Amino acid sequence: MLVAILTISALSGATLTVGEATGAPAQTGVTLPVTLDGEVGDAVAAIQFDVLFDADSCMLGDMSVGKAAEDADKDLDYYEIAPGDVRVIIAGLNQLTIADGVVADASFDIHADALDGVYAVSLANVLVSDPYGSPVTCDGITGELNVEQSGGEGEGEGETPSGCAARLDSFPGGGQLAGAMGDLAATLSVLAALLALTRRRPGEYGGGRLHATRTSR
Repeated sequence: MLVAILTISALSGATLTVGEATGAPAQTGVTLPVTLDGEVGDAVAAIQFDVLFDADSCMLGDMSVGKAAEDADKDLDYYEIAPGDVRVIIAGLNQLTIADGVVADASFDIHADALDGVYAVSLANVLVSDPYGSPVTCDGITGELNVEQSGGEGEGEGETPSGCAARLDSFPGGGQLAGAMGDLAATLSVLAALLALTRRRPGEYGGGRLHATRTSR
């Protein structure tokens, strides 16, 4: 009898699993699926859960109904409870059951200043019911949003470009010569600007004052 009770208990549960995805800072539409799975997946008619995430690194841009829930003619609604906490409700005006599969897709927008790292996306307050409104035991399994820079070091980004300075550095004393050439170029730029000023006609400076114009972008 005890064995029979334990077997029934093991079969009377399901899981909601958040997937994994990778994105770069400032990237939008990074999607993590939420998947229903379990021995009693064909007895689930309605689902509710909270999506918890790091609001300092990303925001939930959209939450859409997954194919498994859509096939059962279910709708998805969501609303923000607090920063980093969004409640999701998947239900319909019917008693159709939801088969195992993706029930929701969470689309995240990563903040431009997000640091590289792995951020947990978890589920809380999971409530699942069968077609008659009876509760079904369900566990939420945490997923991951992996934030990585879109590119490594390259030209103009922490690495010397393949130009004159790089070739000069390959010779003895070339580094000092390259630095001197840079100083000379800066001096010539200043002289050119002064020469351009002396060639302006009188009154061109608006009563002796030089005006700077800022272009709106």
